[in-house]
Amino acid sequence: MLDSYKCSNCGGYMTFDASLGKLRCLSCKQEEVVEDYEAEFESYACQDESNVYHDGEARQYLCRQCGSAVVTDNRSAVSDCPFCGNQMTLGERLSGEDAPAQVVPFRISEKEAAKAFRKWRRKLPFSPHDFPKGQEVGKVTGIYFPVMCYDLRAQGEVMVDALRRKKLVTPEDEREEISHYDLYRKNDLSFREVLVSNSGNVSDCLLEKMCPYDFEQSQSFSSVHLSRCFSEKNVKSPEEVFLSAQKKAEKYVEEYLLHSIDGYEEAAIDEKKYEIGKSAAKYVLLPVWLVMHHGRDEEYIFAMNGQTGKIASDPPVSWIKVATGAGLISLAVFLLFRIITLLLGGPLL
Repeated sequence: MLDSYKCSNCGGYMTFDASLGKLRCLSCKQEEVVEDYEAEFESYACQDESNVYHDGEARQYLCRQCGSAVVTDNRSAVSDCPFCGNQMTLGERLSGEDAPAQVVPFRISEKEAAKAFRKWRRKLPFSPHDFPKGQEVGKVTGIYFPVMCYDLRAQGEVMVDALRRKKLVTPEDEREEISHYDLYRKNDLSFREVLVSNSGNVSDCLLEKMCPYDFEQSQSFSSVHLSRCFSEKNVKSPEEVFLSAQKKAEKYVEEYLLHSIDGYEEAAIDEKKYEIGKSAAKYVLLPVWLVMHHGRDEEYIFAMNGQTGKIASDPPVSWIKVATGAGLISLAVFLLFRIITLLLGGPLL
């Protein structure tokens, strides 16, 4: 593994290059062949929870403007797109396509969500003039957003470059001594309920702001859930979604490993090798309350966790209002100091 072989030329660490089938030195790039060397990690099976839409159970609608795809039960109709407000196409029957395995039901009502939006709106003094106020709020829409929920296992090794600093003071001078250390760490970590957005309208960043969701309250998916709130449909390929999950897990692993290193002023990963696989995977619908606002130049999303009420939105800012406010404050401060100067007998100007 990473600490098992050293370069015969310079003594540096060597890693296995799968494309060459050889060990390669990290320092001088010398290549060596070592018999029976294998970079292997323990294999394991993945438990997939899957489901399909049955004939006559659901319909899919497509937006003519933004291309969003939403799904509802076979008895409900969708006329306007919840994201851009434009007209939807006639619904087409879904049959045999991938359906969610589980759904987390709504716990926050539409009335509570609208009230929360108005309260949040009042705290935005520097929002654009065209951003809705109070009763001007558009319809609060309840949507189930598609996510993939993974249980991941991360096996791997890293080489860490760590350093310590020491001040050396003598009568003649003062200097700093820096010592470098090569540290080796091996990990086998498990991560539960790593969520990746499968939506074309809600990013992973916005999803993370709405988390956490309590999956203990999740239920097996039924088209009955779509009779109350429709769902956005998956738009990403399974490979694309899983790659995003692997990147998240890799970030978690590196944060954990670096946090575990004590006694050094600095530490940075110099070389790494990971095998991140899924031990469980399921397609889940999460409840979200949305208010979409289409401004002059941008589109704003007010999103609320439909289970906990946690708000996840980036408030719009009018830089004209910010500049005006800063100017008024500066003018007020200037006038205050001039008044104080006059009261103390100073000159008018």
